[in-house]
Amino acid sequence: MQEECMEELNAVMNCSFSAVRKKQISIHRGEKVKILSIDKKGYAKVVKNDGTKGYIPTYFLDLNTVPGDNFAQQIRYRRKWYHLVDSGQAIIFNNNPSNLLNNISYLTDLLSFLPVKKESFSLVFSSSSDKQPICIEPLQDLKIKLGEKIILMCKFFSEESYTITWRGPVITAKRQYEITTKEEEGYSMLTVEKCVEEDSGQYWVQAENIFGKCHTVAWITIIVPPGLTYITTCKAINRNSVLLQWKNARKGVINYKVAMEGIIGTSTVITDLKSISYSFRIYAFNEYFKGKPGPIANVDLSMALSLSSIISIDDINAKTKYIDEATYAEIYTNSRVVYKGRFAVVKEIIRKNDKKQYAAKCFMRQFTQSTTEWENIEREVNIMRCVRHRNIVICRSVVKMNNQLIIIMQWLNGPHLLDYIIRLGYISEVLIQRFCKDLLLALEYLHSFKIAHLAIQPENLLTHISNAVRLVLIDFGSSRCDEEIAVWNCVTIDFASPEQISHSKITTKSDMWSFGIILYTLTTGTTPFDDEYYEVIRLKILSNISTIDEITNYQIHSDAIIMILKSVIIDDASARLSATECLKSKWMQNHGSEELFLVDYLEDYNERRKKQLQRIAGD
Repeated sequence: MQEECMEELNAVMNCSFSAVRKKQISIHRGEKVKILSIDKKGYAKVVKNDGTKGYIPTYFLDLNTVPGDNFAQQIRYRRKWYHLVDSGQAIIFNNNPSNLLNNISYLTDLLSFLPVKKESFSLVFSSSSDKQPICIEPLQDLKIKLGEKIILMCKFFSEESYTITWRGPVITAKRQYEITTKEEEGYSMLTVEKCVEEDSGQYWVQAENIFGKCHTVAWITIIVPPGLTYITTCKAINRNSVLLQWKNARKGVINYKVAMEGIIGTSTVITDLKSISYSFRIYAFNEYFKGKPGPIANVDLSMALSLSSIISIDDINAKTKYIDEATYAEIYTNSRVVYKGRFAVVKEIIRKNDKKQYAAKCFMRQFTQSTTEWENIEREVNIMRCVRHRNIVICRSVVKMNNQLIIIMQWLNGPHLLDYIIRLGYISEVLIQRFCKDLLLALEYLHSFKIAHLAIQPENLLTHISNAVRLVLIDFGSSRCDEEIAVWNCVTIDFASPEQISHSKITTKSDMWSFGIILYTLTTGTTPFDDEYYEVIRLKILSNISTIDEITNYQIHSDAIIMILKSVIIDDASARLSATECLKSKWMQNHGSEELFLVDYLEDYNERRKKQLQRIAGD
């Protein structure tokens, strides 16, 4: 490894770093280290106060002391330091504007060593192209409670005199505001004494002199009280469960309280109720306000039929209404193939009248010849047609033509779970909790209808980004009603329960085993039964010979995570926690650590997984 030696230099960690590779070390935010050397890949070799040595990325370090008897010597030293750091940072920022913007605070730190006096800046910024204004403290996005004061502030530097221009909703509306600019210090500040809802939006500030201009932008969100929440559906789905659906109290409100706190979305299934009459009211809330409870909705569970009789007879076996080939061609146009599976191809299609995207799952002709194969596809269609949940893909319509069937579904704009996390570049316990909650809410809903998905694996967990990212469950080709006979047909067994691969009795608890494998994978970058050989994996699953207790395997670890894993990855399906019980578990109820970890371990697993699926597809 090529390295450049440094003079003795101390640094302080600007955030915590967790080692994910050999020779790296974990260090907490604020901890001081001595820098021994920097390699060409942007890693610094450091030594901690306790003598531990190892590598960390240079962008986790801030200079603590700078050698030099005078400012000129310090300038030369810092130039050398940033030259070495930039040699590694160029790899990160090259051709990646998103990463450059996300690390703007790192770049602006390069100016922190310069003196305040303008004359000294001319030594550094000598060319005319560099004499345009520079924003050294950008605007910051803010969330403000309705009626409180707004203060937006930024700071520019310019050798020449410059003008400041502000734009934003409060200025456009000509409401009362004050702009204060101190050119000598470079500050410009917008003040609004008492904000209103209409003050939400984008605010923009530009500094301009004779050589050019620059600007900074921020978004202000005014948090207002939620409105009334109206229940649209209050339906008994069995003697112990109620389905509630409601309208958004106000645009942007996503948090609600029914019989439990923190519900996100506009539907929930409440289970484990007694068979008596209930009355429900819902109110919405945000970080500042609690809305008024909406009107009462009543339901009598003592009069409810059993769930299985409702869903399996009335809904799933109901005759599907198809649209024909001519109607399909009139409404939609094909765009591109986005996925090829063993039995179907998924295409992006566009609705002609409004250019809205949809996904079309087109079953291959050779897979739809026999009666049994057609029945399996119709079962998938009918299950999708019956379910409605924000964490489950929506079936819009079904096309039947020339012995071929097409399911038209909601378009999901994000990648599958592992790809999303890898593109994000970091992972944390609280992020894993968030995705696990989405999956558990989807399973809780399905299981309340006695529907088992039976194919819970990373490829079937897509992300959809609308205001915030959420997990969406797809592919109901393996789904069955509780205890219905199912033949195992997935390509890999890594996420399958023992009863699935042994062709035993299937229940909704089979999905809970798979949920546990997903959680284990997110925290370790492998599966608890991993092996080079298929038959060994199968034997380990059937014998439950796992690595759950091997703490060294975990990149993200807590006792609560181990507890929930041991409660779902167990042989006895009936003893596994349900989705509802998992949502009420200690780990899901507590706020996880926000410490960020690199995703190298998931990148390695994701590559192995993709090669495994490609190899199987080739066979």
